[in-house]
Amino acid sequence: MKLAYLAVAAALGAFGAGPALMTPDEAASNVDGRHTSAITAGASYQLKVVGLERGCAVTLRKEQSRLHIAPGCSSLSGQLADARFWQKDANGDLLFISDDGRTVAQFFPGDGVAYESVKPVTPIMMLDEL
Repeated sequence: MKLAYLAVAAALGAFGAGPALMTPDEAASNVDGRHTSAITAGASYQLKVVGLERGCAVTLRKEQSRLHIAPGCSSLSGQLADARFWQKDANGDLLFISDDGRTVAQFFPGDGVAYESVKPVTPIMMLDEL
């Protein structure tokens, strides 16, 4: 039984605590460049939240996979205020990453829009190419 607890604690430590201990420079270097080439760096999107009329611009910059989010975006979804980097994962999902390595938003290729949010669960967000 103790071995099971040890395995769970090790797994939680490996997946949960590691990103929180990174410096901003380590977080930037930790963005996986293998998948970011699948989308165009420099691409711009209109981010919209279901139920709201207004949206805001999001740009995926090439340098260090930096993310530029227009100033009004954080009022649409508070989690976006922490997003600093972007990454595309092996499944084709687009991730917005914080300085400490946390995924603050996750989008999957959408139906009728470029991407739809999976994380956070609410509000539901969409990215449409500009």
